[in-house]
Amino acid sequence: TFYALTAGNLNGSDVVDGGKGTDKIVATVATAAATLRPILKNMETANIELSQGTAGTAHTLTLDFQDSTGLKTVDVENISATNGSEDTVAIKGISTDVAVEISDENASGNLDNNFTVTYDAITGTSDSATVTMSSTSAATTFGTLTVAGIETLTVDSTGGTDATYTVTAADATTLNIKASAASGGTVTTGAAKATTLNITSADDITVDDAGAASAKLTSVVIDSTTANKTVTAINLTPTDSTTAIDTWTITTKGVGKVVADFDGDWGAQSDTNADVFKVDASANSGG
Repeated sequence: TFYALTAGNLNGSDVVDGGKGTDKIVATVATAAATLRPILKNMETANIELSQGTAGTAHTLTLDFQDSTGLKTVDVENISATNGSEDTVAIKGISTDVAVEISDENASGNLDNNFTVTYDAITGTSDSATVTMSSTSAATTFGTLTVAGIETLTVDSTGGTDATYTVTAADATTLNIKASAASGGTVTTGAAKATTLNITSADDITVDDAGAASAKLTSVVIDSTTANKTVTAINLTPTDSTTAIDTWTITTKGVGKVVADFDGDWGAQSDTNADVFKVDASANSGG
């Protein structure tokens, strides 16, 4: 493991080669209006511990890994934010097979800085990626996670305490929201192109569609995997075409409870464009 635990120690002129084996670099990086683009060779994990640059000033810090090789994980440890002056951290220069994790391991509480993840080589129509939100010490309020260019996006809450965040995925046609045991919270979604929303949670969680953000939804699958836990989806508001037959399907699964607030804009109905609304709860035993 390589350490650069003073802000500024790791900079864009650095070349760090991990060589053989599995290697990690742990670096403290201050939030600032700057781009950090080190050359990391044969480095499997980049663990970035954020520190506050100028309190009360919103910065956009870019972490650019385009000159790095061998990366498998980028783990950014968040820092507490000043209300109204939240920082934005842009992660770029990585492929979709690199795991991205945003955690509270460096602080706790109000960590509502914003994160933008931009992947390289996503020119197709079936790109997929996963971002993990890890809340480990106390219930954490993260900011907005923005991921563009990805058709299937999975956001997974882990860590053992509640994680609250907003996700904006402008190009996602499938949005997967997941939460492991004791890692629920509230997720606000914004995915205007999404036709499929899958929610899988082992904890109490609320997924809020934020005012018809997913207007093209046709399929919602909600899996509440733990008994006595409740998965709630609210403000699911797809838009009716008004001129064609639309079909919407909600599928509920698991041993926990599922609550779905589905408010379709049914539009004008007629004999030729009567819409279809299906609810399948056959695989749900929790209510």
